[in-house]
Amino acid sequence: MDPPKVWQPLGPLAFKSESDETLSLEIGGQAEGREFLTRTVVLPPRMRVKIDEPFFALSSIHIYQLPAARVGVHSPVMGKPYIIDPFNWGNIWVYGIEIILTGYIRARNSAARAA
Repeated sequence: MDPPKVWQPLGPLAFKSESDETLSLEIGGQAEGREFLTRTVVLPPRMRVKIDEPFFALSSIHIYQLPAARVGVHSPVMGKPYIIDPFNWGNIWVYGIEIILTGYIRARNSAARAA
């Protein structure tokens, strides 16, 4: 399988909540070398928070409590913000994007990576 033609950072990513309460999000995705990257973001009420972590792909947004308001995610690379309404939290599938998990590791390398 060929890698994406353009593998570039999505950031700086910006998050904003319309909630009157502080929210905590755990962002999951991939860094430049395709290793998994996570970051916890604390969103004060109605304030925009930017993160500079080098996310090249986002795979999940985990929230610790269901919000009563919308949460927005913006990437300057993607253009339009992605808005998550309160009733959309759950297993969210972003239509139009494929997720293919594939790979292998040689047995002799497995023990070294597991340590």
